[in-house]
Amino acid sequence: MLTEKLYYKNAYQKEFTSKVLEVLELKGKYGIILEKTCFYPEGGGQLGDIGKLDKIPVLDTQIKDGEIIHITEKTLEIGKKIKGKIDWARRYKFMQNHTAQHILSESFLKELGGETFSVHLGEHSLTLDVGLSKLKWEDVHKVENLANKIISENRHIDIHWVGNDELDKFPLRKKPKVNENIRIVEVGKFDYSPCGGTHLKSSVELGPIKVLKWIKIKNGFRVDFICGERALSDYQWKNKMISEIAEFLAVKKKDLKDTVEKLFEDNKIQRKHIEELQFNELKEKFNNEINQSQRIEGIPVVKLIFNDGNFKIIRKIVTDLIEDEICIILTANIVDNKVNLIFARSSKGHENQVEMNTLLKLFASKIGGKGGGKPNFAQGGGNVDGLEEVFDLILEKIEEDLKKT
Repeated sequence: MLTEKLYYKNAYQKEFTSKVLEVLELKGKYGIILEKTCFYPEGGGQLGDIGKLDKIPVLDTQIKDGEIIHITEKTLEIGKKIKGKIDWARRYKFMQNHTAQHILSESFLKELGGETFSVHLGEHSLTLDVGLSKLKWEDVHKVENLANKIISENRHIDIHWVGNDELDKFPLRKKPKVNENIRIVEVGKFDYSPCGGTHLKSSVELGPIKVLKWIKIKNGFRVDFICGERALSDYQWKNKMISEIAEFLAVKKKDLKDTVEKLFEDNKIQRKHIEELQFNELKEKFNNEINQSQRIEGIPVVKLIFNDGNFKIIRKIVTDLIEDEICIILTANIVDNKVNLIFARSSKGHENQVEMNTLLKLFASKIGGKGGGKPNFAQGGGNVDGLEEVFDLILEKIEEDLKKT
């Protein structure tokens, strides 16, 4: 005997009484099968209901071979009369979401010719996959306008149970997956779709529909949307944010995008100017160090330690210098108690005796770090503790290598 589906008689019924017919053991949980139920099982993109059977929480509702299974952590006695109660606020939200999806899917079809080929109606996210080759905000606005027009017109939602031979009477948006007892949900002569889910009585209960974003997927786009209270809440916080930003920048809302773009461009120019100043200042410092630095076997050996330096600029200067000058350069840039190392040398003379990648690997390990690279240029990192002592050891090793010539 299959469970009587009360949600098909009245999707707004919240409570019911029934009898326990069977109890299944399901990996540490129980599956309660009842004589009749208001609990909708997961299917057709809609999540299963939760709620209570007597005082026992129902964690989920599934369907298998036509039997509706109420998932619980405690068992119930077979034959017992129970009182069931669904989580109505959650169910009603799902009904809104499902009806919204039907209206939005038909709106995409009517306005853009985009067929919905997959739907996900989750607890916190709603998406539909639409078969389109391109999608722009102007297109989305047309779809939203049509969908919200249908909602505001208070279209009645009717359910039709038909056989396969009666399908020609309905302009279906998609083909049914079954051949008998076909349930068609009609949204006020606007959308006709085979569906086993729970729906509202009228479109006006839905509230606004809003598309949030979309991403390109195989065969089309995945459209993320919201409706009802979530859509209103989303509008409210975004409007508040835009108003506050416009007020902070002392511009009108309509000018906000242009203002932000100009600020971004100005900031890019300023950053570039600052980087140029930093580059010139650091390059002068490196050149001074080369001129004044310790010579080992006639080769200038530069050792520089920076705090929160611009690593990209340091690397660029070091790369340029080893091309233009005869030198060995050791740099350390300290950021958040960690150090970034660059060991580099020119390749014009007997400084070739010093292999910077071998040198860095050897001594980075002494400060809990590692690194690698080429014989003339190596990078790595480690801890700040012991850095000065390690640099002294490096200078000794460089002197030893250079004297081999």
